[in-house]
Amino acid sequence: MELQEIVFFYRKNFKKIALFVLVGVFVGGLSYFLMPQKYLAIGSLFIGRQIEKSDGEYFTYEGYYSQQTAQNYTNTVIGFLESAELKKDALESVGLPVTEESLRKLGNQIKTKKTSPQLITITIKSEDPERANYYWSYFSGKTIETAKELNKTGDESLQIEPMGQPVVKEQYRNIILNLFAGMCLGSLVGSFSVVLATYFKETK
Repeated sequence: MELQEIVFFYRKNFKKIALFVLVGVFVGGLSYFLMPQKYLAIGSLFIGRQIEKSDGEYFTYEGYYSQQTAQNYTNTVIGFLESAELKKDALESVGLPVTEESLRKLGNQIKTKKTSPQLITITIKSEDPERANYYWSYFSGKTIETAKELNKTGDESLQIEPMGQPVVKEQYRNIILNLFAGMCLGSLVGSFSVVLATYFKETK
């Protein structure tokens, strides 16, 4: 489709598409006020390994080995944080039923990111700031506790430490962005609907 044809199409169907745009803007603005404010609890865990003190070249090798072991262990910690077992325990701790839906919903509230080779950032999203903070503390605490128990029969030098308390804040929202998103969506839906209607009308 050439530029001239596109301009002609929008001129011809301006009112129809504009109606969809207005509806999209209305829905975008309405969603801003109807959707509850979300809160984020954000904090990090540091994965390290104690170096066995020694002298000479062995000490240098031990330091390198400790760092590599801790980096590899970071992936294991992330796997545990995202496990269904930990989600189940978290739901039970607040008295919620453990179902496929509740597990999936909690999973969508949790985001883990390997910020650096030995640093994991955990972000918990919730409509309740206290619940977000609780889940962060539960997930990090349970992870540290389980790791210590498992490492008793493995490498006890591996350690997981929280980098202070999590930061709890409101998730960023902007009504202008909602209106703009609604406008774009309305324009796309309107254009597609008009094109589809025109196509079926011409093929009859």
